[in-house]
Amino acid sequence: MAVIVLGSALLLFVVLSEDVPRWVGTVLITAVSVVPLLVPLVFIPWMLMARRQGLAVRSRTPSSVQLTEAAVVVVRGETKRSVPWVQVTRARFARNANWTESTMVEAAIGLLGPDRKERARVPESAQGFELLLRELEERGVTIDYVEVSAPTLD
Repeated sequence: MAVIVLGSALLLFVVLSEDVPRWVGTVLITAVSVVPLLVPLVFIPWMLMARRQGLAVRSRTPSSVQLTEAAVVVVRGETKRSVPWVQVTRARFARNANWTESTMVEAAIGLLGPDRKERARVPESAQGFELLLRELEERGVTIDYVEVSAPTLD
């Protein structure tokens, strides 16, 4: 609190003082106004890295997983993605390593093919997620557990 009071007093002194050039006051006021707006921009590259490492974008669109004998069907809103079980050779379960929950991304499991490319990503909030984990374990699919540092905006 004292830092804010001292900073405000210094800013007022610089702006109102006739000894300080007018452009210095203008630059300071502009910086004080713009810097708080730039803070969320810092989180964008961090979020993109977290997504690349396996986390899913948190969405209000409901998603679900349907398991059949032949395939895993991931439904997100109006889109369906079907991945045959023969193409699922490995899975990567990415979880948030931070002590707070991220508002932008969430834990997810990525279904990987023999070429290690991701065929589908299922967010942890998807209906049927636990059944998918159990089915992967029963089928003997190797699950890699990855801790990812995710950005939080509180």
